[in-house]
Amino acid sequence: MNQLNDIIKEVLSKEKRNKFTFLTGAGISADSGIPTYRGSDGIWVKGTKYHKPEEFGTYKYFIKNQEEVWQYTLFRKKMIENAKPNESHKILADLEKILGDRFHLITQNIDNLHRRAGNKNIY
Repeated sequence: MNQLNDIIKEVLSKEKRNKFTFLTGAGISADSGIPTYRGSDGIWVKGTKYHKPEEFGTYKYFIKNQEEVWQYTLFRKKMIENAKPNESHKILADLEKILGDRFHLITQNIDNLHRRAGNKNIY
């Protein structure tokens, strides 16, 4: 964190300065107990009991295996509802408070943990 503080101070001292943009993906939520899709236990790596991972996310698979897809979806939904923001989420929320409108957070995550940690400027 000290190194990040040094970088922020250096950039803010410049006459022409850019915004700070942070990009996050599934890995940031792993410490909150949400497995990544491509991690060792991820659905895109191991698939399901009977199907390859590249089949699982398709419409064709859904039509043939609706109950399995819904069970998995509801299982992940409950997991996400029970998850809490971790230290990384909290640090990004603190950085947004420090940087104000110079802060941007871009994420592909749908777990809402950034917002629950306090971030507002999320894309």
